[in-house]
Amino acid sequence: MRLLILATTKFAPTYNSKLVSQVKYFNSFANRKADILVDASLLEIENILNKSTYDLIYPTTVFEYNNEGTSITSFNSYLYKLLDYYKQEYIGSSLFSHLLLNDKALTNFKSGMGLPNKVITRHAWQNNKEMILEQLESFQLPAIIKPNTLAASLGIDESSIVRDRKDFAQIIDNCLKKFDCLSEVLVEYYLENCIEYTVSVTGNSGRYLFNVSKLLPKTKLHPIHSFQSKNTLAEQREFTYTIEENNIIQYKLQRLSEKMFEKMNLRDIARFDYLQTSNGDFYLIDANSLPSLSNNYIFEYTRTGKIRLEQLLMLISLVAEKRIGMNIPFELFNEYPVEVVRALF
Repeated sequence: MRLLILATTKFAPTYNSKLVSQVKYFNSFANRKADILVDASLLEIENILNKSTYDLIYPTTVFEYNNEGTSITSFNSYLYKLLDYYKQEYIGSSLFSHLLLNDKALTNFKSGMGLPNKVITRHAWQNNKEMILEQLESFQLPAIIKPNTLAASLGIDESSIVRDRKDFAQIIDNCLKKFDCLSEVLVEYYLENCIEYTVSVTGNSGRYLFNVSKLLPKTKLHPIHSFQSKNTLAEQREFTYTIEENNIIQYKLQRLSEKMFEKMNLRDIARFDYLQTSNGDFYLIDANSLPSLSNNYIFEYTRTGKIRLEQLLMLISLVAEKRIGMNIPFELFNEYPVEVVRALF
């Protein structure tokens, strides 16, 4: 089995020690070989696809970046069009599922679990600012201004929160000025004094492995998981992850995530982020169709040592191999806990 990993050193690099250790583990087994291609152009990728030497390709990112590599500019739809054109099997969801989850407003609408929101296009803001501000007079506060089609919480921090209506114009202006490529911003009701959960889903066709983890603030206030926070060492963040011990909450979040996964036609892996209010209601605040393979992806298993971080790449590869009908060497199942194998295979 041959696997090609498309990695990047730009923005939030996925070509790091975590990925390298996962590749080393993958390659330690007979008849399994993973290669890493870093910052490859579409031409380089097409030349590889022409030869058809790989069983699977794993794109570790779905975005294009600016020349400096400091910011996302757009969704890399051309990569997925190339993969589909050459009928190349790959890990993760199809192009249209990625596009759906890349749009926060569409995801909220499709899920039926989104908070009250309003989309504002750059064109409308530039030409009808006063009319939009008039419409926002009835929008419930506090609100948060988000880039509608960027990832990794870019443009989201404490300064994105609107607590006074007179601040709407400045915060929207700041968001559009900061990201030249941005065509839309999302105005969303901001929930305070709530609990945040992240749920990873691994699997396909009704056979899923769920992992529910809870963000535990180090202060009394619920912190925003901002871009800066995501690029801070875990021990220095304003929160930690913990395992949710309440079985009822675990079950509810697993059922919700299963419905989201299937409703949005996702494959192999995904992650959903929820907020729970004091009365127990859940709201979807983010969905990721290609989450990074880090400690918080299968937190319940990596925290207890049942699955090591280095084993994640092979696990999602096995899930994709099963989906496309490849024969999986039975001895590889010995590497994972029985409950994982039973759930997925």
